[in-house]
Amino acid sequence: MVIHPLKATSMLVGTNQKRALIGHKLNISIQDSPVTSVETQKLLVCAGCSLKWMLLDSRVLAVENEIDNANSSERMRLKHVQILFRHGARTPLHMTPGIEQATYPVNMLIRLAPHTMVDMEFLSADGKELLPSRFDAHYQKTKLKGGSTSGLLTTFGQDQMYLLGKRLRKEYIENIRFLDSFDPNLVKLKTTHMKRTKESLRCVLAGFFGAENLNKNGPVKVESNDTKDEYLVPSPNICPVFRQINHSAMIHGSDIPEFKEDRALLEDTLGKNHFSKKAVQFIDCRDDLIARKTHGLPVPEHITPEIVDMVDKNATKLLFYAVCGQHEAERLVATRLSIGRLIQVFLDNIQNVVKGENDKNHYVQVKYLGKPQIVRGCDKEFCPLDKFLEEISPFAISQEEFQEVCHSNILEIIAKEMLEQEIGEVEDEESKERSDFAPGL
Repeated sequence: MVIHPLKATSMLVGTNQKRALIGHKLNISIQDSPVTSVETQKLLVCAGCSLKWMLLDSRVLAVENEIDNANSSERMRLKHVQILFRHGARTPLHMTPGIEQATYPVNMLIRLAPHTMVDMEFLSADGKELLPSRFDAHYQKTKLKGGSTSGLLTTFGQDQMYLLGKRLRKEYIENIRFLDSFDPNLVKLKTTHMKRTKESLRCVLAGFFGAENLNKNGPVKVESNDTKDEYLVPSPNICPVFRQINHSAMIHGSDIPEFKEDRALLEDTLGKNHFSKKAVQFIDCRDDLIARKTHGLPVPEHITPEIVDMVDKNATKLLFYAVCGQHEAERLVATRLSIGRLIQVFLDNIQNVVKGENDKNHYVQVKYLGKPQIVRGCDKEFCPLDKFLEEISPFAISQEEFQEVCHSNILEIIAKEMLEQEIGEVEDEESKERSDFAPGL
């Protein structure tokens, strides 16, 4: 896996059909030794995954002899790459009580970048047209100063994604020649069903393969899912058990003892009169402040860098609790329900690439923000495929098991404290909205 620092997710994979996949969130590559008789190339790029940072890249490689040093990639051949990334910079989803709204002028921040204009067609996995995105309909309800609405990819965000595509082009086309150009038989594209992630993928493709080249052969086909089938991002709205785990952080997070001191400081800074009924939300506040900072918009002087850092730290921890659980006993259950289906697809792609071959001749390399990572359970950059599968498989979950666990009573066994938080809870409209729509990750 290789990860690049932008806000979208993509995946690249290699197979004996020489097919590449592209989407938002993760990048995996597979290589084997020059003596391998079957050449496998497949690229998967996925856009719209839930990463705090921009890009995750994973690679699978195959060799004849055991790898024993960091330079051994010269003895391997890349077979499969999966790239995952988030969307680019966007307008905020939330406002911060107590400070004046920032202005997001449509004519300056939301203009389409001409060099990224690629004709694209978004279809379900079975080739059907998608229903309108409920997320986009929701975001359009929030009007911002300057005429924009919430959750839109900005011109700056488009440029971020375009530059990410240029980086991928340099690495996979110019440097290692994994691909020569865009070929729909070699490259698969996937994205979440939201305007900003679709546009992010468009910009990445333009940088990766060139808009003019992509438009020569008609619209580029991209796979996406309606909400009920989404697995690229955590979806509490379709899983009762995960929704309960998510609620304990997203709805009740301000009551968690470890956050109370910082919450009081932030409320004092913003003015307690704005929080007479509801506690301040770190995630909402961070969303607003980061959007301002990213687009060069003013932040009030009394919101010091120390306050911004404190908000970021607490928002990040709350989001971790929301998707991975607060309690160690529920961590595996929560993680599998939040991203386990994506991991399962990820592993299935790898297995399809190496089917019938010796796992011990294949290695996986994972990069995050462009830097090689040591995978859990491995002691070197290049992790043997059999070891990689052994360590990562416990976090994967099939669609069938997902449905079974989602409608089970497992939390009654492992999370008594969390259930006590939920007793007597009446889900008002605001709480429902916070559970059903993606937060500012």
